[in-house]
Amino acid sequence: MGLVRQGRQVGRAWKWTSLLALALVGAGPLAWSGQASAGEANEGPVVKWEKTHPYTYGDFYGNVQRGPDGGIFFSRQAADDRAHEIVRVEHSGTLKVAQTVTDEELGRLSHFIHTKDGGFLLAGPTRSNGPEGNLRLIKVNDDGEIVWAKTFRKNVGLDTRLLQTDDGGYVLAAVLNRPDRSTELYLAKLEPDGNPEWETTFEGAEYDAVTAVRQTVDGGIVLLGAVGQEDASYRLNRDLFLAKVDKSGETVWERRHETGRDTVPRAFAETPDGGLVIAGTDRTISDYRAGSGLGYLLKVDEDGKNVWEKRFAEGTETSALNDIQVTDDGDLLVSGCVKYEELNMNDASSDGYAAKLGEDGETVWEKVFPNSTEQREQHLLLPISDEAFLTIGTGKKYEGGDYVFYVTQLQAERDRHGGQAGRRP
Repeated sequence: MGLVRQGRQVGRAWKWTSLLALALVGAGPLAWSGQASAGEANEGPVVKWEKTHPYTYGDFYGNVQRGPDGGIFFSRQAADDRAHEIVRVEHSGTLKVAQTVTDEELGRLSHFIHTKDGGFLLAGPTRSNGPEGNLRLIKVNDDGEIVWAKTFRKNVGLDTRLLQTDDGGYVLAAVLNRPDRSTELYLAKLEPDGNPEWETTFEGAEYDAVTAVRQTVDGGIVLLGAVGQEDASYRLNRDLFLAKVDKSGETVWERRHETGRDTVPRAFAETPDGGLVIAGTDRTISDYRAGSGLGYLLKVDEDGKNVWEKRFAEGTETSALNDIQVTDDGDLLVSGCVKYEELNMNDASSDGYAAKLGEDGETVWEKVFPNSTEQREQHLLLPISDEAFLTIGTGKKYEGGDYVFYVTQLQAERDRHGGQAGRRP
């Protein structure tokens, strides 16, 4: 038994009309089926090695991302709670501190990016809400020296995202809190010195989120997030939100994707045809707030209109996609988790999940990283050669509440005919 594919192309209506059924066989690998068994046709790469790095919850490991040079980075809290470390993941699986940034005003680090000059830009709320606002931006050079630091008069939450544009400037995306407790989505273009060039806002609701921002090949900026509210029974109902602006900040198009469920997008990537593929989770609207989530993919064209959409369905307790990358040949690399055993309300044992898909969402190969005593999920899957991939994951051990950072290399296996498993013919 495997993943039953029932997806089909859809028109311009923002509705779910396709389905991917997800079935888990014990703690083993998943497979798409419906034609021939994808697991039989292509087992994909195998785990060559895996390295683990323990940490504690207070370290705040997060912001796993790919840098402009192809490197993998994440952030963590330093031993000094006034300092933040940006760590590079070597292809050998070792961790190397790239920068340690100390700032008296920056509280928790919400997001960072590796800039083209070798430095970093960091963003997050200040330690206290003073008269100058509570959004802190810090630019450091490749030696770790602070080039500039600014505090913006914006009342923001933890949802902050950064992007460096082709002209050397930056884009800041955030959720702004209004006095009436509603929110709005904020997008600003910054000059290289951090001064605002233009800014714009999009109408929000009550429980909004900004999850990603990117520049498209035509120079436009696309914001990905969620907008929604809580009903009288304290149930969350959010819709996927997409908006594109031009280089001057003028809105090109704006889309709100309603599924009838609580939709939480996590990441998106641009495809060679100018479209976008979005990865995330679609949850039931539950009295317990979190609901039962199902991973999904949504492909839109350059105008934000549906091309196809696929959904991971009834075979698991919960599934989710955290990230998506597009390869040079247009294939999709996704990562996330599958939960197959509910332990206590919304807490569950989960396996890490990573897969390579074709440009139409058809599975090329997929891998499950089983853990019977941990809650594990994958955050990134990247190629490091024609035959090898690196995937990053995190896990929680229930005994003692310890956390683990995983670095795993996948290696293409030569099949019995001399070809490479995991590669499309």
